[in-house]
Amino acid sequence: MAGVVFGITIWAVMTFGGLPMVNPIMRESVAMMPVAWLIAHVAFGMGVGSAPGLLRRFAASWRSQGRFCFMKPDMTFVRNG
Repeated sequence: MAGVVFGITIWAVMTFGGLPMVNPIMRESVAMMPVAWLIAHVAFGMGVGSAPGLLRRFAASWRSQGRFCFMKPDMTFVRNG
């Protein structure tokens, strides 16, 4: 649910704040397809919201198989197995 809220927030910021200032031509294009624009942002938010759950699921699977991958504080990956 948080991902959907995130997607709608990004939609509102981009539609009413970002696009009119940065690209007025794109804003006019978006005005012709507002539902598709909103659905795309909701889908994006759903994907972002599902990422932590998928990561937990895959990490549990990797640990049960004896191989794992994690990120160190210096943002480098360590892989075992």
